[in-house]
Amino acid sequence: MKLSKITNSLILSIAIVTILIFGKDIILPLAISFLISFVINEFEALLTKIKIGTFSLPKCLVHALAFSLIVFSLFLFGNLLYNNIQNISEVIPVYQANISKLISSLTFLEKFDIKLLSKEWLNAAAITSFVSVILDSLSGILSNSFLILLYLVFIRLESTFFSKKLILISSGEKEYEGVRFIIDNINASMSRYIGLKTITSLSTGFLSFIILTILNVDFAFFWAFLIFVLNYIPTIGSLIATLFPFGIAILQFGSLNIPIIVLVSISSIQFLVGNVIEPKLMGNSLNVSPLVVLISLAFWGSIWGVTGMVLSVPITIMIIIVCSQFESLQWLSILLSENGKLLKK
Repeated sequence: MKLSKITNSLILSIAIVTILIFGKDIILPLAISFLISFVINEFEALLTKIKIGTFSLPKCLVHALAFSLIVFSLFLFGNLLYNNIQNISEVIPVYQANISKLISSLTFLEKFDIKLLSKEWLNAAAITSFVSVILDSLSGILSNSFLILLYLVFIRLESTFFSKKLILISSGEKEYEGVRFIIDNINASMSRYIGLKTITSLSTGFLSFIILTILNVDFAFFWAFLIFVLNYIPTIGSLIATLFPFGIAILQFGSLNIPIIVLVSISSIQFLVGNVIEPKLMGNSLNVSPLVVLISLAFWGSIWGVTGMVLSVPITIMIIIVCSQFESLQWLSILLSENGKLLKK
Protein backbone atom coordinates (compact mmCIF):
# COMPACT_ATOMS: atom_id res chain seq x y z
CA MET A 1 0.00 0.00 0.00
CA LYS A 2 2.83 2.34 0.95
CA LEU A 3 4.74 1.49 -2.23
CA SER A 4 1.60 2.17 -4.29
CA LYS A 5 1.24 5.58 -2.64
CA ILE A 6 4.86 6.49 -3.42
CA THR A 7 4.43 5.34 -7.05
CA ASN A 8 1.26 7.41 -7.46
CA SER A 9 2.98 10.47 -5.97
CA LEU A 10 5.94 10.03 -8.33
CA ILE A 11 3.67 9.68 -11.37
CA LEU A 12 1.68 12.75 -10.30
CA SER A 13 4.89 14.79 -9.83
CA ILE A 14 6.18 13.80 -13.28
CA ALA A 15 2.80 14.67 -14.81
CA ILE A 16 2.77 18.12 -13.15
CA VAL A 17 6.32 18.94 -14.28
CA THR A 18 5.49 17.77 -17.83
CA ILE A 19 2.39 20.00 -17.91
CA LEU A 20 4.42 22.97 -16.60
CA ILE A 21 7.04 22.51 -19.32
CA PHE A 22 4.81 21.80 -22.33
CA GLY A 23 2.04 24.16 -21.17
CA LYS A 24 4.48 27.02 -20.67
CA ASP A 25 2.95 29.24 -23.37
CA ILE A 26 -0.44 29.14 -21.62
CA ILE A 27 0.50 28.82 -17.93
CA LEU A 28 3.28 31.44 -17.84
CA PRO A 29 1.15 34.39 -19.07
CA LEU A 30 -1.49 33.31 -16.53
CA ALA A 31 1.10 33.26 -13.73
CA ILE A 32 2.35 36.73 -14.74
CA SER A 33 -1.27 37.97 -14.71
CA PHE A 34 -1.73 36.71 -11.16
CA LEU A 35 1.54 38.42 -10.20
CA ILE A 36 0.29 41.75 -11.59
CA SER A 37 -3.06 41.17 -9.88
CA PHE A 38 -1.32 40.93 -6.50
CA VAL A 39 0.41 44.26 -7.21
CA ILE A 40 -3.00 45.78 -8.00
CA ASN A 41 -4.37 44.39 -4.70
CA GLU A 42 -1.60 46.13 -2.75
CA PHE A 43 -2.14 49.36 -4.68
CA GLU A 44 -5.88 49.17 -3.96
CA ALA A 45 -5.09 48.80 -0.26
CA LEU A 46 -3.04 52.02 -0.42
CA LEU A 47 -5.78 53.91 -2.30
CA THR A 48 -8.38 52.77 0.24
CA LYS A 49 -6.39 54.48 3.01
CA ILE A 50 -6.67 57.86 1.24
CA LYS A 51 -9.22 59.98 3.11
CA ILE A 52 -10.14 63.66 3.01
CA GLY A 53 -11.96 64.25 6.26
CA THR A 54 -14.76 61.69 6.31
CA PHE A 55 -14.66 61.21 2.54
CA SER A 56 -12.94 58.14 1.07
CA LEU A 57 -12.75 56.90 -2.50
CA PRO A 58 -15.65 54.63 -3.60
CA LYS A 59 -14.70 50.97 -3.95
CA CYS A 60 -15.49 50.84 -7.68
CA LEU A 61 -13.30 53.90 -8.28
CA VAL A 62 -10.45 52.34 -6.28
CA HIS A 63 -10.62 49.19 -8.45
CA ALA A 64 -10.72 51.22 -11.67
CA LEU A 65 -7.87 53.56 -10.67
CA ALA A 66 -5.58 50.75 -9.46
CA PHE A 67 -6.13 48.65 -12.58
CA SER A 68 -5.76 51.60 -15.00
CA LEU A 69 -2.60 52.99 -13.37
CA ILE A 70 -0.83 49.61 -13.24
CA VAL A 71 -1.73 48.74 -16.85
CA PHE A 72 -0.72 52.23 -18.05
CA SER A 73 2.60 51.97 -16.19
CA LEU A 74 3.30 48.58 -17.78
CA PHE A 75 2.49 49.97 -21.25
CA LEU A 76 4.72 53.03 -20.69
CA PHE A 77 7.63 50.94 -19.39
CA GLY A 78 7.24 48.44 -22.24
CA ASN A 79 7.31 51.20 -24.87
CA LEU A 80 10.40 52.87 -23.36
CA LEU A 81 12.13 49.52 -23.02
CA TYR A 82 11.47 48.60 -26.64
CA ASN A 83 12.83 51.94 -27.90
CA ASN A 84 15.99 51.61 -25.76
CA ILE A 85 16.80 48.12 -27.03
CA GLN A 86 16.29 49.17 -30.66
CA ASN A 87 18.82 52.00 -30.20
CA ILE A 88 21.51 49.65 -28.84
CA SER A 89 22.27 48.28 -32.33
CA GLU A 90 23.22 51.79 -33.50
CA VAL A 91 26.18 52.08 -31.10
CA ILE A 92 27.61 48.58 -31.61
CA PRO A 93 30.48 49.81 -33.88
CA VAL A 94 31.50 52.35 -31.21
CA TYR A 95 31.46 49.66 -28.52
CA GLN A 96 33.58 47.38 -30.71
CA ALA A 97 36.21 50.11 -31.16
CA ASN A 98 36.23 50.88 -27.42
CA ILE A 99 36.65 47.27 -26.32
CA SER A 100 39.51 46.83 -28.79
CA LYS A 101 41.17 49.97 -27.37
CA LEU A 102 40.74 48.70 -23.81
CA ILE A 103 42.19 45.27 -24.59
CA SER A 104 45.17 46.89 -26.33
CA SER A 105 45.85 48.99 -23.23
CA LEU A 106 46.01 45.90 -20.99
CA THR A 107 49.54 44.96 -22.04
CA PHE A 108 50.06 42.53 -19.15
CA LEU A 109 47.45 40.21 -20.71
CA GLU A 110 49.30 39.84 -24.02
CA LYS A 111 50.71 36.43 -23.03
CA PHE A 112 47.15 35.09 -22.82
CA ASP A 113 46.51 36.12 -26.45
CA ILE A 114 43.54 38.29 -25.42
CA LYS A 115 43.51 39.98 -28.82
CA LEU A 116 42.79 36.70 -30.53
CA LEU A 117 39.98 35.99 -28.07
CA SER A 118 38.52 39.44 -28.63
CA LYS A 119 38.32 38.82 -32.37
CA GLU A 120 36.41 35.62 -31.76
CA TRP A 121 34.08 36.71 -28.95
CA LEU A 122 33.84 40.50 -29.14
CA ASN A 123 33.45 41.12 -32.86
CA ALA A 124 30.57 43.20 -34.18
CA ALA A 125 28.72 40.16 -35.50
CA ALA A 126 28.77 38.49 -32.07
CA ILE A 127 27.48 41.64 -30.34
CA THR A 128 24.80 42.05 -33.00
CA SER A 129 23.76 38.45 -32.40
CA PHE A 130 23.53 39.12 -28.66
CA VAL A 131 21.31 42.17 -29.25
CA SER A 132 19.12 40.09 -31.57
CA VAL A 133 18.58 37.56 -28.77
CA ILE A 134 17.44 40.38 -26.45
CA LEU A 135 15.11 41.76 -29.11
CA ASP A 136 13.66 38.30 -29.74
CA SER A 137 13.05 37.82 -26.01
CA LEU A 138 11.34 41.20 -25.78
CA SER A 139 9.23 40.41 -28.85
CA GLY A 140 8.12 37.22 -27.12
CA ILE A 141 7.01 39.16 -24.04
CA LEU A 142 5.25 41.79 -26.13
CA SER A 143 3.49 39.12 -28.21
CA ASN A 144 2.07 37.67 -24.98
CA SER A 145 1.11 41.08 -23.59
CA PHE A 146 -2.42 40.89 -25.01
CA LEU A 147 -2.94 37.42 -23.53
CA ILE A 148 -1.57 38.62 -20.15
CA LEU A 149 -3.90 41.63 -20.21
CA LEU A 150 -6.85 39.40 -21.17
CA TYR A 151 -6.11 37.03 -18.29
CA LEU A 152 -5.72 39.99 -15.94
CA VAL A 153 -9.11 41.47 -16.88
CA PHE A 154 -10.90 38.18 -16.27
CA ILE A 155 -9.00 37.52 -13.01
CA ARG A 156 -10.15 40.93 -11.70
CA LEU A 157 -13.73 40.32 -12.85
CA GLU A 158 -13.77 36.80 -11.39
CA SER A 159 -12.56 38.03 -7.99
CA THR A 160 -15.82 39.98 -7.49
CA PHE A 161 -17.96 36.84 -7.86
CA PHE A 162 -15.60 34.29 -6.33
CA SER A 163 -16.96 34.47 -2.76
CA LYS A 164 -20.52 33.76 -3.95
CA LYS A 165 -19.34 30.78 -6.00
CA LEU A 166 -17.31 29.48 -3.05
CA ILE A 167 -20.38 29.57 -0.81
CA LEU A 168 -22.43 27.65 -3.38
CA ILE A 169 -19.86 24.85 -3.88
CA SER A 170 -19.02 24.45 -0.18
CA SER A 171 -20.79 21.62 1.66
CA GLY A 172 -21.12 23.70 4.80
CA GLU A 173 -20.00 26.81 6.67
CA LYS A 174 -16.97 25.03 8.18
CA GLU A 175 -15.65 23.98 4.76
CA TYR A 176 -16.27 27.46 3.35
CA GLU A 177 -14.39 29.13 6.22
CA GLY A 178 -11.48 26.71 5.80
CA VAL A 179 -11.11 27.37 2.07
CA ARG A 180 -11.70 31.10 2.56
CA PHE A 181 -8.96 31.18 5.21
CA ILE A 182 -6.44 29.60 2.83
CA ILE A 183 -7.35 31.92 -0.06
CA ASP A 184 -7.30 35.06 2.11
CA ASN A 185 -3.89 34.18 3.52
CA ILE A 186 -2.46 33.41 0.09
CA ASN A 187 -3.81 36.72 -1.19
CA ALA A 188 -2.50 38.67 1.84
CA SER A 189 0.96 37.04 1.78
CA MET A 190 1.34 37.35 -2.00
CA SER A 191 0.11 40.95 -2.11
CA ARG A 192 2.43 41.95 0.74
CA TYR A 193 5.49 40.21 -0.72
CA ILE A 194 4.94 41.37 -4.31
CA GLY A 195 3.95 44.87 -3.18
CA LEU A 196 7.01 45.39 -0.94
CA LYS A 197 9.32 43.72 -3.45
CA THR A 198 8.00 46.04 -6.16
CA ILE A 199 8.63 49.10 -3.96
CA THR A 200 12.20 48.05 -3.09
CA SER A 201 12.97 47.01 -6.68
CA LEU A 202 11.58 50.30 -8.00
CA SER A 203 13.69 52.21 -5.46
CA THR A 204 16.81 50.31 -6.53
CA GLY A 205 16.03 50.85 -10.22
CA PHE A 206 15.26 54.56 -9.75
CA LEU A 207 18.44 55.28 -7.75
CA SER A 208 20.48 53.30 -10.29
CA PHE A 209 18.88 55.32 -13.11
CA ILE A 210 19.99 58.58 -11.43
CA ILE A 211 23.57 57.31 -11.02
CA LEU A 212 23.78 55.99 -14.60
CA THR A 213 22.31 59.24 -15.98
CA ILE A 214 24.80 61.38 -14.02
CA LEU A 215 27.66 59.25 -15.33
CA ASN A 216 26.27 59.46 -18.89
CA VAL A 217 26.02 55.69 -19.31
CA ASP A 218 24.15 54.81 -22.51
CA PHE A 219 20.57 53.56 -22.22
CA ALA A 220 20.32 54.33 -18.50
CA PHE A 221 16.59 53.57 -18.48
CA PHE A 222 17.07 50.14 -20.00
CA TRP A 223 19.71 49.08 -17.46
CA ALA A 224 17.68 50.57 -14.59
CA PHE A 225 14.63 48.60 -15.78
CA LEU A 226 16.75 45.44 -15.98
CA ILE A 227 17.94 46.07 -12.40
CA PHE A 228 14.29 46.51 -11.33
CA VAL A 229 13.24 43.18 -12.90
CA LEU A 230 16.29 41.17 -11.79
CA ASN A 231 15.85 42.30 -8.17
CA TYR A 232 12.75 40.09 -8.01
CA ILE A 233 15.10 37.10 -8.37
CA PRO A 234 16.36 36.11 -4.90
CA THR A 235 20.08 35.96 -4.08
CA ILE A 236 21.63 36.06 -7.57
CA GLY A 237 19.33 38.68 -9.14
CA SER A 238 21.00 41.70 -7.52
CA LEU A 239 24.48 40.39 -8.44
CA ILE A 240 23.58 39.94 -12.12
CA ALA A 241 21.79 43.30 -12.12
CA THR A 242 25.00 45.00 -10.91
CA LEU A 243 27.22 43.37 -13.54
CA PHE A 244 25.11 44.47 -16.53
CA PRO A 245 25.63 48.27 -16.21
CA PHE A 246 29.28 47.66 -15.25
CA GLY A 247 29.80 45.70 -18.47
CA ILE A 248 28.03 48.25 -20.67
CA ALA A 249 30.12 51.06 -19.13
CA ILE A 250 33.32 49.19 -20.12
CA LEU A 251 32.02 48.82 -23.69
CA GLN A 252 30.97 52.46 -23.85
CA PHE A 253 34.00 54.23 -22.35
CA GLY A 254 36.79 51.81 -23.27
CA SER A 255 38.45 52.31 -19.88
CA LEU A 256 37.96 51.16 -16.30
CA ASN A 257 37.57 54.53 -14.52
CA ILE A 258 33.83 55.17 -15.04
CA PRO A 259 32.90 51.45 -14.98
CA ILE A 260 34.45 51.05 -11.50
CA ILE A 261 32.45 54.06 -10.25
CA VAL A 262 29.32 52.46 -11.75
CA LEU A 263 30.12 49.13 -10.06
CA VAL A 264 30.75 50.67 -6.63
CA SER A 265 27.69 52.97 -6.84
CA ILE A 266 25.21 50.29 -7.98
CA SER A 267 26.63 47.76 -5.49
CA SER A 268 26.19 50.29 -2.66
CA ILE A 269 22.56 50.89 -3.66
CA GLN A 270 21.93 47.14 -3.85
CA PHE A 271 23.46 46.62 -0.40
CA LEU A 272 21.54 49.51 1.19
CA VAL A 273 18.14 48.48 -0.22
CA GLY A 274 18.63 44.70 -0.08
CA ASN A 275 20.27 44.40 3.33
CA VAL A 276 18.94 47.39 5.27
CA ILE A 277 15.65 48.71 3.87
CA GLU A 278 14.04 45.50 2.55
CA PRO A 279 14.52 43.41 5.75
CA LYS A 280 13.00 46.24 7.83
CA LEU A 281 9.96 46.45 5.55
CA MET A 282 9.34 42.71 5.25
CA GLY A 283 10.48 41.69 8.72
CA ASN A 284 9.95 37.97 9.40
CA SER A 285 6.71 37.77 7.40
CA LEU A 286 8.23 35.43 4.80
CA ASN A 287 8.63 32.10 6.53
CA VAL A 288 10.69 30.43 3.78
CA SER A 289 13.94 28.52 4.26
CA PRO A 290 16.90 30.17 2.42
CA LEU A 291 17.96 26.73 1.13
CA VAL A 292 14.45 26.14 -0.21
CA VAL A 293 14.62 29.54 -1.96
CA LEU A 294 17.80 28.49 -3.78
CA ILE A 295 16.36 25.09 -4.76
CA SER A 296 13.11 26.73 -5.88
CA LEU A 297 15.11 29.27 -7.87
CA ALA A 298 17.00 26.51 -9.70
CA PHE A 299 13.87 24.40 -10.30
CA TRP A 300 11.57 27.13 -11.66
CA GLY A 301 14.45 28.72 -13.56
CA SER A 302 15.13 25.43 -15.38
CA ILE A 303 11.45 25.14 -16.35
CA TRP A 304 10.46 28.75 -17.14
CA GLY A 305 13.77 30.61 -17.43
CA VAL A 306 14.18 34.11 -15.93
CA THR A 307 10.40 34.51 -15.45
CA GLY A 308 10.39 31.27 -13.45
CA MET A 309 13.11 32.68 -11.20
CA VAL A 310 11.00 35.79 -10.57
CA LEU A 311 7.99 33.62 -9.70
CA SER A 312 9.93 31.10 -7.57
CA VAL A 313 9.43 32.74 -4.15
CA PRO A 314 5.71 33.59 -4.61
CA ILE A 315 5.02 30.00 -5.72
CA THR A 316 6.93 28.61 -2.71
CA ILE A 317 5.01 30.86 -0.29
CA MET A 318 1.74 29.66 -1.83
CA ILE A 319 2.74 25.99 -1.47
CA ILE A 320 3.68 26.51 2.22
CA ILE A 321 0.36 28.20 3.03
CA VAL A 322 -1.76 25.56 1.25
CA CYS A 323 0.14 22.57 2.67
CA SER A 324 -0.06 23.97 6.22
CA GLN A 325 -3.87 23.62 6.14
CA PHE A 326 -3.91 19.89 5.35
CA GLU A 327 -2.76 17.46 8.03
CA SER A 328 -1.36 14.98 5.50
CA LEU A 329 0.79 17.72 3.89
CA GLN A 330 1.90 19.65 6.97
CA TRP A 331 5.27 17.85 6.95
CA LEU A 332 6.03 19.46 3.57
CA SER A 333 5.03 22.91 4.85
CA ILE A 334 7.35 22.48 7.88
CA LEU A 335 10.18 21.31 5.62
CA LEU A 336 9.85 24.32 3.28
CA SER A 337 9.45 26.90 6.07
CA GLU A 338 12.31 28.68 7.82
CA ASN A 339 11.30 28.14 11.45
CA GLY A 340 8.87 25.22 11.15
CA LYS A 341 5.91 27.22 12.45
CA LEU A 342 2.66 26.60 10.59
CA LEU A 343 -0.09 29.08 9.81
CA LYS A 344 -3.13 28.21 11.92
CA LYS A 345 -6.74 29.36 11.80
